[in-house]
Amino acid sequence: MALSSRRRLCDQELMDVFEDSGSDVESVAEESTDSDVPGDLSSETDATSYTDIEEPVVVRTWCELESLDQAPPPRFPFTGVPGQKRNCDHNPLAYLELFLTEDIIQRIVEETNCYAAQQQGAPLSRLSRTRRWEPVTRDDIWLFLGLIFLQGLVGKPLQKWYWSTNRMIATPFFSCVMPEYRFSLIMKFLHFANNQDFDEATHPAPKLKKIWDIYQMMVGNFRDAYTPDRDVTVDESLMAYKGRLSWVHFIASKRARFGIKSLMLCEAKSGYIWNSIVYTGKGTTFGPQFSEYGLATSSVLTLIEPLLDQGYCLTTDNFYTSPELCDYLIQHKTDCYGTIRPNWRQLPPAFSARRLKKGEIIAWQKGKMMALWWKDKRDVCILSTVHNAATVHTTTRGNKEVDKPQAIVDYNNHTMGGVDRADAAMTFYSAVRKQQKKILQKNFQAPPGTVHVECLCAVQTEQ
Repeated sequence: MALSSRRRLCDQELMDVFEDSGSDVESVAEESTDSDVPGDLSSETDATSYTDIEEPVVVRTWCELESLDQAPPPRFPFTGVPGQKRNCDHNPLAYLELFLTEDIIQRIVEETNCYAAQQQGAPLSRLSRTRRWEPVTRDDIWLFLGLIFLQGLVGKPLQKWYWSTNRMIATPFFSCVMPEYRFSLIMKFLHFANNQDFDEATHPAPKLKKIWDIYQMMVGNFRDAYTPDRDVTVDESLMAYKGRLSWVHFIASKRARFGIKSLMLCEAKSGYIWNSIVYTGKGTTFGPQFSEYGLATSSVLTLIEPLLDQGYCLTTDNFYTSPELCDYLIQHKTDCYGTIRPNWRQLPPAFSARRLKKGEIIAWQKGKMMALWWKDKRDVCILSTVHNAATVHTTTRGNKEVDKPQAIVDYNNHTMGGVDRADAAMTFYSAVRKQQKKILQKNFQAPPGTVHVECLCAVQTEQ
């Protein structure tokens, strides 16, 4: 293909991207002078016909950049109105009611009473606590949840110790709010869904059948209560859990290591969790309209779908970042950038074939996308729709001055830490506690000449 044809192609691609948004792209289209770079063709879904090109071209082409100081592509205009949607006047209870609404509390009341009624049909021993069960009300559930929250602040190894009368460990407030037997019975029968209504063939998430409806209600409340700022982040989070569960994950880089993995979309500045998906393995539910994409792309698009066409800027790590994700987001007026694995097949063929010296930078442009490769202690590759390949002067932790690409500085210091900020905020309140234990008495025959004793076996039970 002639060099002049490539130049017209790159300019035309930028015009096609911004023709609906009214953005000025004259300063963005940079002429490439490298005539040895072969054109890398994308999938047929991006096919575009250009009548002013000498040779027939099917799709957009990666063009290597000789000048690293060209103007960055303009951002899509941000049309969102970030901030809290309801004024709570700094009332903690009002903030809590934004997420635990009366509909959720009423659902918990109904399902808890229903499950207790189902269990009371079974034979009970004469001294069983279940005989003292009384149907719960909304006030009971609020008191119960209040004590649960308080247990996260006042840590004790055993639940019964919160009602202990021993002056060394006593916490009198708990017994003033609710008797211990009442709290234990609510804990025993606490339920969020009717087991008899479960149908594995039609349920959208069979592995989450116990909490699915309540979880969806709470996620909707998180979205309705707050509108995030322009910069958002998608990453994974791990909640510590070592019980019996078929979809417990091991992530060595996380502090918990073993736990339940969630995919989260958070505001980069505050860490507010705006949307989330509990990852249960193969049966994880994503948007059906994204079924043609792989796991990484479909999970990101499911999380960010309500924010599309509003000018948001998404930051992801190398597991999620891909040219196909950027293409879809650009079509819906959403910017993105993040680290990327250099062996993606849709990247320039020469992207991973070269060997760079420390501090060297090479970059390619394709429409609004810029692929950058920088050599530091190791290779760092980043894909962005809002950056150029320009560098800035920064100081490392060891007070060493280096030149880094602006895209990498923004990624490390400004936008990628959204989920990490959410995890850091949750560490101040430990909501995950050890499961309750049952004490089973087992008598055994003592050896001759010794005193008969009882062996107490602590058996871990699932809730």
